[in-house]
Amino acid sequence: MPPRPSLTPSLLSTAATDLSTAAHHVPFYSTTFSAHRVSPLYLGGPGQPLDARRLQTLAQRLRDVLVGDVVRGVEVGLSRDEDGAMGRAGALEVVEMRMPAPLKEVVAEFLATAFDCRVSPLRLGTRSMVQGWEAWIRTAGLPTRGPLAKDVVLSLGFFLPPEQEEADKDESEDEEDRQLGLKSVEVFIPAAELTRFVDAGRAPSKSKAGPKAIWDDDIRKRRKLAGRMHEEGWEWRKESTDEDPAVFQPFTEALGRYIDHHMGLNLFHPGVRITKLACGGFVMSESRLKIFAPAGLGDAVAGGGSSSGQRKAVWELLRDLVQKARGQDLVS
Repeated sequence: MPPRPSLTPSLLSTAATDLSTAAHHVPFYSTTFSAHRVSPLYLGGPGQPLDARRLQTLAQRLRDVLVGDVVRGVEVGLSRDEDGAMGRAGALEVVEMRMPAPLKEVVAEFLATAFDCRVSPLRLGTRSMVQGWEAWIRTAGLPTRGPLAKDVVLSLGFFLPPEQEEADKDESEDEEDRQLGLKSVEVFIPAAELTRFVDAGRAPSKSKAGPKAIWDDDIRKRRKLAGRMHEEGWEWRKESTDEDPAVFQPFTEALGRYIDHHMGLNLFHPGVRITKLACGGFVMSESRLKIFAPAGLGDAVAGGGSSSGQRKAVWELLRDLVQKARGQDLVS
């Protein structure tokens, strides 16, 4: 397959505008989608271009599959602006779906059969949420007034490694009697305090560093405590430095200090993870994403930020998801 064109800054700017224009016809904004990773599509040889005629044939095949009680009232759109930025960007590796679970299975199987590809859920872990939010702050800013100034809500989850059970213990013996303990914590940060958190995160920490934990420098122990889940365990924080603002996360640093001081909870323990993050720009959970519509082009944003910055932040967020689906590290 020929290489896909890269998303240059000029293409990002143009594509962000095209995406906003398309939103008037497609309900993309303020809609919750489930994210899926798609391997490269096999389109056939040079004599089998993916033109309008072939798209019409594939659409008819999909309609033939979606019969009976599986789905009702599905509209398969065929119109596409081939001259737009999306037409020049090449095929994307992320598919956003909003449909019942049985229908998702049918559509995923159709794509796998028609294009010889693999469709699998795209898990959005702690790393994706933190880096997506920190990149949004740098690009879109933090408005303190107006409809875009919203509180940040984080849901913290905890992973406990399963205890080693005795060999003679009956496996059918109920997990219902087990003490589950604390399952999650919700953290609310008012919009007016977000800038203070970022400023505090950029300032040097005044607290003395305590003794290192046994898992701090042991990558195998850390991954075990994180449940061996990709993007969990916080080991990627070691890449953040004050000299490189592209990977530094001041908001998360300040949040970790605040939670440790007021709750005695180490946010960066490998067993602690972020399961959901909601802000003024988007809502992201382990496999779902909702992006809110930015302000109109050229409109001023009360309390800081700009509409163009928000549009760029939207496109950067989608670009990072594509890179994650490719198996590459997130840019931000």
